[in-house]
Order: sequence, then C-alpha cells, then structure tokens
Amino acid sequence: MLAAMSGSAFHSSASVVGTAGDDTLSKFVRPDFDAKDFVRGSVRQNTVSDDLSHLRQGIAVLEKQLHEQVVSHHGRLIEQVSQAKDLEELVDKVSSGVGRLQGSLGSIKSSIREPFETVRSKTVQLSRIQTAAEVLRAVIRIRELASRMSGHLVAVESKSDSVGMKDLAHAASCLSEIRACISRCDLAGVEEVDKRRKWLDESEQMIRSKTKKTLLDAVLRKQLGEIGSSLQVFYSLETLQEAVEDVLAELIRLAKSATAAALDTSSLPLEGEEHKNWNAKQRGPTSASGAQAWKTELWSRMETLMETLSGKCGQVWHLHKVMGKKRANATLVLFAEAFDPSYSGEHDHSFFQLFWSRMFQAVCEQLQASGEKNSFVKGMLSTDFPKLLALFLGHWQTSVRHTEAGSSGAIGQQERSAIITALQPLLHQHVAKAQTRVTECVNALFAAKPAGGPAGPQASDVSALLKSVNNIVHSSRHDPVLSREVAAGVVAGLSLLLKRCDDATTGDADARTLTGTLTTGQARSFALHSALLQLEGTLESLEEQLTSSGSTEAAKMYEEVRRQAETRCTSTIKPFVDGMQSAMLDSILNMHLQPLQSVSSRSMDDADDAADDSTKCSPYMQEVLRVLSLGHSKYLSKLPSSRYLDKLSQDLATSVLSALVRNALLAFPLLEGSKMQLIQDLTVFEERIGQHVNLQLLGQHYHTLRALRPLMFVDDEPLESLPGRLTQARGADSLSKHDFLHHMMQRAPAPLPPLFSEPPGPSRKRAIMGYLEELDREGERKAAERVTRLLKEAKVEPNSRAQHFKEILEEFAKELEMS
Repeated sequence: MLAAMSGSAFHSSASVVGTAGDDTLSKFVRPDFDAKDFVRGSVRQNTVSDDLSHLRQGIAVLEKQLHEQVVSHHGRLIEQVSQAKDLEELVDKVSSGVGRLQGSLGSIKSSIREPFETVRSKTVQLSRIQTAAEVLRAVIRIRELASRMSGHLVAVESKSDSVGMKDLAHAASCLSEIRACISRCDLAGVEEVDKRRKWLDESEQMIRSKTKKTLLDAVLRKQLGEIGSSLQVFYSLETLQEAVEDVLAELIRLAKSATAAALDTSSLPLEGEEHKNWNAKQRGPTSASGAQAWKTELWSRMETLMETLSGKCGQVWHLHKVMGKKRANATLVLFAEAFDPSYSGEHDHSFFQLFWSRMFQAVCEQLQASGEKNSFVKGMLSTDFPKLLALFLGHWQTSVRHTEAGSSGAIGQQERSAIITALQPLLHQHVAKAQTRVTECVNALFAAKPAGGPAGPQASDVSALLKSVNNIVHSSRHDPVLSREVAAGVVAGLSLLLKRCDDATTGDADARTLTGTLTTGQARSFALHSALLQLEGTLESLEEQLTSSGSTEAAKMYEEVRRQAETRCTSTIKPFVDGMQSAMLDSILNMHLQPLQSVSSRSMDDADDAADDSTKCSPYMQEVLRVLSLGHSKYLSKLPSSRYLDKLSQDLATSVLSALVRNALLAFPLLEGSKMQLIQDLTVFEERIGQHVNLQLLGQHYHTLRALRPLMFVDDEPLESLPGRLTQARGADSLSKHDFLHHMMQRAPAPLPPLFSEPPGPSRKRAIMGYLEELDREGERKAAERVTRLLKEAKVEPNSRAQHFKEILEEFAKELEMS
C-alpha cells in the first residue's frame, strides 16, 4: 500500500513539474541531478540571485499546483490515509508476534544447548576410543600375523624351495595382511610396529627372491602346481605383473644366450696355426672344405637352437595356461586378469603371442650381433638367408601343427609375420648381396677386353650371370615374401644390364655396314643379342617356377624385365637388318637404270653350266642376291635361331617383296624379252629368299609376287579385252589397286603416255623414287591423281582404241580416288 501511495505521489509530482513547463524545475526530477553541481554552476555563472528568484517562483507555482492536486483528489487521499492507519495497526500486531517468537526461541536454545554440548563431547570421546581400539586391534593383529609369518619363514628355511612353496605362500599372505593393517591405520610412532618394519622389509625381499627363483624353475620344468603357488605369492605381494615380466625377460635372455652359443666360432677348428693372430672377427677357414665344414657345424647348431626355442615357447605356454585358469585365493581374480586387465577369456592368447614376438625379435638381434662379431658368420647368414628363413618358418609350421599352443589357435599367420619382421635386417643384407652379385656379373660382361680380343660379352661371363640369377631365385622361390624382396634386388641388377646394352648399341655408326666381316660394333651387338636371348629364356623359366610355387608378385617383376630384354633383343640386331634392307631396296631401284633385257651376251651352254643361277639375272637382281647372301651367310648365320631373328627376317622379306613388285610394275618398256628377264629375276629371288624365310607366312605380300607371272603373260591383243583379261588373271586380286593401275598404265597403247616418260637411267630412277615416297606418304589417291592428270594431257582420236582404253583407265582411276 505504501508503495502504491509513493508511486502515486511521484507520478503526481512528475505531472506537476511537466505541467509547469519550467526547465529549472525539470532538472530536479532527473535521476542524475546533483545539488552540489547545480550550486557550483550558479556560482560560476554569477546567476545565484536569478536562479534563486526562478526557484522561488517555481516553488510558488508548484505549491499552487499541489494544492490543486490535493483538492481535486481529496477523497482518494483521505481513503489512502485511512488505509495507512490500518496498516500501522497490522504492523504493530506482527511486531508483537515476532517479539514473542524470539522469546520462545531463546528459551528453546537455552534448554537444548547443554544436552548438545554433552553429546558432542561424548562423541569426541567415543571417536578417540574407537581410533585407539582400531590401533590396538591392528597392533594385536600385526603381532599375531608377524608371529605366524615368522613360523612359516622358519619352516621355509628348513625346506627346499619347491617343498617350502606352501609356507612361502602363507608367509606372503600374512605379509600382505600386515601391510594392509599398516595402510588402514596411522601406526607411525607405535613401537610395537616400528620395531618390526625392518624385519618386514627383509622378509618381503626374501619371499620375493625365493618365489622368483621357484617360479622360474617351475616354468622351466613346466610344474603347473608350483607355478600357481608362486603366482599366488606374487599376487599377495601385489607384484604379479613385475614378477611375470621378469620371468619372460629371463627366458628371452636364455634364448639369446643359446643363439650366441650356436654361432660362436671360437670352438670351431682351423686348418693350421698360421692364422692364430687373427682377431675374433677375422677368424675363419681359408679353404673351401674348411668353410663347408664350418657351415655344416653352424647349421647343425642352428637346428638345435630351433629345438631350444620350441622349448621356451612350450614353457611360456604352460605359464599362460596357469594364469588363464588359476584364481587368487582371497579375491578369486584370474592371474591373467591381474597381469593384464584387458584379458578377455580363455581364447585370449595375447600373453603367449607377445612373448613369441619378443623372443624372435631378440633372437634375430642376436643373430645380427653374432654376424658383426665374425665375418664368416655374417657372410653365411646373408648368403644362406633363404635357408635361415626356411629354418625359422619350419619351426613355426611345426609349432602350428604339433604343439598345444598351435592347436589352440595361439600360433597363426600373425606369428609367422612376426618372424619375418624380426628377420628384416638380415633379409635386407641378403637382398643387397644378391644385387651385388648380379651387378658384378653384369660389370664383368662389359669389362674392358685386351687389344685384339673378342668384342662384347663372352659366353663364360653370360653363363656366370645366368647361373648366379638361377641360384639366387631358386633359393628364394618357396616363400612369396622372400621371392618378392629378392626379385627387387635381382631386377635392379638386371636393369643395369639393359641400360648398359642401350649404352653399348646407341650411336654405333658401323652397325648397318655390310663389308663381309663383322665390325667391332656389330660383334658387340651380336654378342649382346645372344646374351639377352639366353637371359630371356632363363627369366621365362623362372617365371613358370615362381608362379607354380605361389610367388606371383616376383614372377610379374621378372616378367617385366623379360619384356624389356625382348625389346633389347630386337634392337641389338635391327640396325644391321635395316642396313640389309636399305641396300636391297637401293639395288631394286637400280632396275630403272637400264632396260630389262634377257641375258643373251653369253651362250645358253655357258648359262646352263654356270654354278650360280644368279648369273642369269639382271645386274640389279644380282646385287640384291649378293646382299641377301652376304647378310645371311656372313652375319645372321652367326646368331642363334630365335623368334626375333625370324620376325626381322620376315619383315625384311616383306619389305623387299613389296618393293620388288611395285618397281617391277613400273618397269618400262615391257617387251617380250624384258618380261622373260623379269620373270627370271623374280623366280631366282623367290628361290633364294625362300631358303631363309617361310614364304607362306608372308601372306598377301607373297601372293602378290606370285601374281606377277600370270599378269605378265597376258597378251596385249586384242586390246579391247585386255583390261578384262588382266582383271581375270590368276592372282590379280592379290595386287593393290594402285599397283594394278600402274600395270594397266604401262600396258596402255600409244599415244597414251606412260607413267614416267624418262628413259632408263638416273633421272628415271630419281623420278620413280620420289613418286614412291609420295605414294607411301599420301596413299593410293596419289596414284589416281597422277594417272588422271596424264590422261587429261593425252590427245587421242575419238572412237579409237586408245580412246576406249583411256576411258577404262579413267574409270579405274576414279574408282581408286573415291576409295
């Protein structure tokens, strides 16, 4: 109610001030109005009297307005005053009630204070008594446990470690309970406890020492009961994890020690005493028989080592079984869970698998260390690494098949991978050595030869290279991982061979020459071809063997190298074959230097008695046959038979046949004697080329050659039917359209022009050579264009035979141009 009245009054004042409209009075109702600031401003401006006058006027106006407000709201104000009186009476009643309540509370407080203080003091007394009682009970319990533990320890001293294991377990249990009592209560300063602390520490050390020894001995002897009792002791002492780790570390140390002993060469005999001043690293046999004897003994020791490692794995497996089945007496917690909280049950073999990977890692590190101590051991381990890997993987396979751990699924592919991972450093040494062996053999192939010696790789060097590759790959083919790693090293060495081949054959200026005697470059290229051919055969055989043994990745790597070797096989001899081809093509073009005439300068008897039928041929063909005979007898015959040589020979024959047919159809003039001589040339060439190439494999190109004979023997008369008879000649369909058009043009009657108007000689040869190059470059349309142009330029009489032949030729040319 007071708030309502106060709010109403403030509202009225604000309304009054607003109604007054006086700025001076308005300042006094602002929330941030400060009287001191107002006075200071008036004094500073010397307007005190004016401001005071304004204030008085404003006050007067304000009083007047307040009076008006009171008068206009008289009834409401009276009502509010009446309500204020009622409120005062109510407040008086509440105040008197509060006073009476405070008096009552004071009485209650004074009445409960004394019992509260009594209860609080008694509670403190009770807490102290309870603490004292707990301390006393703990001390009494500690005395009892200490006495009992002392008795067990005395019993332990009088018994052997294995027999006293039960007393040790009881002593450990007592010690654990004593430690628990000490940790629960603050017994600092309690004489009965303090005087036993040192004894407790010494007893704990003794219990740990004896139990550790017993646990290790029990694991080595696979005594499951003693293992369980020992684990119980360590569990009671809360050192189970540390104790088990110590046992595993000791077993790994024993495995490393056995490895070092197996590769210790100090006990191996030497042939003589002349090397007794050698240090341990240099000590080794100096003869092949001595080296073999050392290897035999060392590998025998390694086999014994595998048995030792199998024993260590069996011991840990029994420890793993006990930890997975035995529970602590008091808490019933599995020892396996106490060792590893993430243990998930009887199918969780992570404990055994962890030991497996650790042990083989340590053993492989010791193998490396032994190799660093003696050069002979290092060489044996790197050279015969496949045998070492087979030994380790054989141990893994035996463990999988014939041990309880293997049948339980504790040994699988993951453990095999752990062995391979541990052997990686030795694997890398083996791969590096294999690559070095191959590289050395490759370098021997290209080693500088003495003056006058044979050029290029020698058969003995090639054989040594292939033997090394075979031995390296065969020793690793049974394991895919080893095969892949070894293949990487061997491929690197063989890639060097391919690069050296490229370097040796690139830029060989005399590779295409045919002098009748092999040049140095040709001899080197031919020797490289033979070497690469043998390498290809070896790699192909190795691919089959690796694929059959499951080493597909390695097989693919060798396949890639073989394909590169195939390319080099061709590139080493292709320049020479290209030289042969170029010489034969040049000789074929020489048919245009002089008219084709039958050989009539000698008698038929001389021709029949000639030992070589090439004497019956034209000069150009004699040169072609000479190049063919020289190339095969003096050069290509020195190469081993291969599909590369066959392919190049077929390509050579194809190119020469095509050129021979094309140029024969451009020969001019083709008189009867010329036709007979051309047939003679073709027949002899067919016979000679057939001695080196299976002509049937040349397909269309050979059929084209065979088609020339019947085409040549078609008579010119009657001229009207000549095109039809040429078309129907046997084998005519084997000719290309432009070759057939050439022949038709050459057979055309006067005044139709020939394809080339130049007489036989150098100018005709050049013209035909340029035309054939354009034909190869631009295609058959070039022939149609040339024939069409010549026919347009020809002037013939209407309705003449030449006109009829011209129309036929134009039709052929148009058809060829459209195609």
